[in-house]
Amino acid sequence: MEFNKIKTTVLIDKTLKKLAQVHAIQNDMTLGELIEEGLRKILV
Repeated sequence: MEFNKIKTTVLIDKTLKKLAQVHAIQNDMTLGELIEEGLRKILV
C-alpha cells in the first residue's frame, strides 16, 4: 500500500511539472521565471 502512495505522489509531481512547463511556454516564460512569479505572489 505504501508503494502505491509513493508512486501516486511521483506521478502527481511529474504531471504538475509538465503542466507548469506548458503554462510557462504558453506565456513565453522559462520555468524558472514562472516559479519566481508564483513565489512572488505568495510571499508578497
